[in-house]
Amino acid sequence: MAYLLYQGHTIVSSAVYEDVSGKWRLTACVSWQENRNEDRFHFIRNSPERFCRSEDAENAGLEAGKCWVQRKAKQTVAS
Repeated sequence: MAYLLYQGHTIVSSAVYEDVSGKWRLTACVSWQENRNEDRFHFIRNSPERFCRSEDAENAGLEAGKCWVQRKAKQTVAS
């Protein structure tokens, strides 16, 4: 499991082993607070990418989470 604080968001990434492919896939959860009483979550799953090492899947999950936060910030500015 990998953990990162990024631009006011918490990103937690983990690797899930697939018996069928014999490889790892990423999963990630991005969380943040909209206001003091409201926790928000976004889940990143079902990536087509597979990895030979769990560490690579975890790192890819962190990167996917960072990209999601950046896209969310751009949409907020554009609104």
